[in-house]
Amino acid sequence: MSTRDYAVSVLASLSEEKMLEFIKLFADENVLARMESDMLIANPNTKRYSCFKEFMDEVENE
Repeated sequence: MSTRDYAVSVLASLSEEKMLEFIKLFADENVLARMESDMLIANPNTKRYSCFKEFMDEVENE
């Protein structure tokens, strides 16, 4: 088994939360921001807005 195979095996065994903790030890801010964006896009429960005005109206009402 190659080093890459071992690494993939270890990462695959981690929960998403533990994997994020692990990656945060090595990743720079750009990688973490991209990961966070990808996770938000992939989450079907993420709040979505049809336009910026809709978002601003909600912020102002809070």
